[in-house]
Amino acid sequence: MLTTLRSHAAPGDGVLFSGGRCDLIPSAYPEVFAHLPDLGTTETAAERGTLDNQPADPALLHQRLAHAPRVWHITCRHLSTGSRQTAARTAASQEHTLTRAGLSPAYHHTARDLEITLYQRRPTAGQPAGDPFAEPGRR
Repeated sequence: MLTTLRSHAAPGDGVLFSGGRCDLIPSAYPEVFAHLPDLGTTETAAERGTLDNQPADPALLHQRLAHAPRVWHITCRHLSTGSRQTAARTAASQEHTLTRAGLSPAYHHTARDLEITLYQRRPTAGQPAGDPFAEPGRR
């Protein structure tokens, strides 16, 4: 996941996490996530002085997604059975929200207990889909 983001994240991209404590990954790898805003968080755990991030409410998330050209959806699967089921429901809900915001999956990779999916704007009628990893302006 980190290699994918280092190699392919572009200016304007955002991230959306699902799965217990998955949204704390940027705390461990700030150099990778410094320029990738967490669209699903209103306030980080560090900013709050707690162990949990403050999630964005649905209206704010929808607003952020409406302005994002591409979103990296990162799902953690390293959880207990009950937590994994909750994370799966959250991930499905987020995927639905991403689709409703006009984004569609362009790339998917699974490694260990993580899944990463790049969502990007759907091409308009007559516009080619393009390479999701092409330089901006060449997609």
